[in-house]
Amino acid sequence: MYDQTFKNSYHWRENKGKEKGLKTFNSLKFILILIMLIASLFFTAYQLKSQPPFVYSEITVEKGDTLWSIASSFNKENEDIRKIISQIKKINQIDDPVLHPGQKIIIPAI
Repeated sequence: MYDQTFKNSYHWRENKGKEKGLKTFNSLKFILILIMLIASLFFTAYQLKSQPPFVYSEITVEKGDTLWSIASSFNKENEDIRKIISQIKKINQIDDPVLHPGQKIIIPAI
């Protein structure tokens, strides 16, 4: 009887020690994840702050306007027109290169 009580007592203490270790491990995991989350938030905020503001012009498409003609008229620094057209299409989410009179599009400042 004494041996059984001793064995039960020993196993109880052993399991309690494992539970404590598991709780400590889970607490450390939680703290590590929290630190990583806070660090990523600070990093993201820093990156957003360091980017220059997006400067653009909004124009209304007139009859006969094309992406090429619009990009050419806004090209002040002799950049590659194809690059400017690509930016205009990306910003305005334009898949079709055909523009329609009255359509408003955003032109990035160059």
